[in-house]
Amino acid sequence: MSGGSLTAAWAAAIGTAILLVEPDAALRESMRLLLTDAGFSGTTAASGPEATQALVAKTGGFGLVVIEQRMSVMNGIMTLHALLRIQSNLLVLLLTDGTDPGVPADLQANVRACLARPFTNDQLLAAVR
Repeated sequence: MSGGSLTAAWAAAIGTAILLVEPDAALRESMRLLLTDAGFSGTTAASGPEATQALVAKTGGFGLVVIEQRMSVMNGIMTLHALLRIQSNLLVLLLTDGTDPGVPADLQANVRACLARPFTNDQLLAAVR
């Protein structure tokens, strides 16, 4: 895993608090460690309902949500709609499998980037920064 420092402008825009929403426990932990090593503070959630609970519980909200598009119960888009009802200024990095239909028009202002799997640690960090 490679670390690095946050760019000043982006750090000011998102802070260092990231909500990571990934259903696969091993991937979730691996990405959390990578982001923590890069200077971010990460809260994780395995599902849309967990992500919603985490956002409600987080004083001051999150600067960025890194979220998997394909999840059971609530997919990434459904989860983003729920999260944006709580914190309308969330910025989003959407993780996809490359076949997703794209970002709905009502979410385009919040979705900073989409990152298709498979991706490297460096690609994830670059997308977050």
